[in-house]
Amino acid sequence: MKRNKKYFVNALLLVFVISGFTRCTSKSDDKAISPTTPANTTEKTEPAANTTNEIAYINIDTLLHNYQYAKDLNESFVQMTANNQSVFEAKNKEFQKMIQEYQHKVKNNAFLSPEAQQSSYEALGKKESELRELQERQNQSLVLENRRSADLILKKVSSFLKEYNKEKKYKVIFSNISNDNILLADPQCDITEEVTRMLNAEYLKEK
Repeated sequence: MKRNKKYFVNALLLVFVISGFTRCTSKSDDKAISPTTPANTTEKTEPAANTTNEIAYINIDTLLHNYQYAKDLNESFVQMTANNQSVFEAKNKEFQKMIQEYQHKVKNNAFLSPEAQQSSYEALGKKESELRELQERQNQSLVLENRRSADLILKKVSSFLKEYNKEKKYKVIFSNISNDNILLADPQCDITEEVTRMLNAEYLKEK
C-alpha cells in the first residue's frame, strides 16, 4: 500500500514538472476579492495582503502530502491497484493450476494422443498470452487514472491560485519540488502552508 502511495505521489510530481507549474499574474488578476470562509470552521482562511514580496513559491511535494483532495484521490488509486492485483492473482492461480495438470499428465503419460498433448500445450500458451494482455491493460488503466488525478489536482490548484493572487498580487508563483527548482529563498516567499490550508478549507466546503 505504501509503495502504491509513493508511486502515486511521484507520478503527480512528474506531471507538475512536465506542465511547468508556474503561475504568473496578468491584468485580469488585479481586482481583489475576499475569499469565502467555509462553513463549519472558525479558522480564518483569507490570505494576508502581500506588501513586500513580488515572488512566491510552493513546495509541491509538501502540498500533495497534505492536501486532502490529493489524499482522497490517492486512496481511490490504491484501491484500484488492489482490485487489479486481486483479479490478476486469481487468473494467475488458474494458469498455474493448468501448468501443474499439464506437467502431471506428461509425467504419467496420461495424454491419449500427441494431438491431445499439443492441444493442451497450446491452451497454456493462449492462457499465458491472456494473462500478459490483462496485466498490460491493468497497467495502462493505472497510468491513465494517475494522469486523470494529476490533471484534476493541477486544475484545482491553478484555479485557486488565480483567485488567491487577486489579493496577493505576486508577479510569479513558482513550484518547488524537493529543492530542485529553488536552492535558496527567503522563508517569507514560501506560501506552501497558507495555500495548503486554504485549499483544504475550500475542499471541505465542497464535500
